[in-house]
Amino acid sequence: SIPLDQPLREARDEFERIYFEYHLGRENHSMTRVSERTGLERTHLYRKLKQLGIDASRRRQSESR
Repeated sequence: SIPLDQPLREARDEFERIYFEYHLGRENHSMTRVSERTGLERTHLYRKLKQLGIDASRRRQSESR
């Protein structure tokens, strides 16, 4: 759970990290599918992940086999 005794920006960033990591895992790191599911254009998605410190370069599991 997200601590509610922190500034709004920190709480929002933590929520967004959890949110995008969930969708990345669910979609096996397919940026196209994560983009579609979250409603963000891929360029904005990459920018958001970088801002949140999430490694978007992880290869999809099916590609690494």
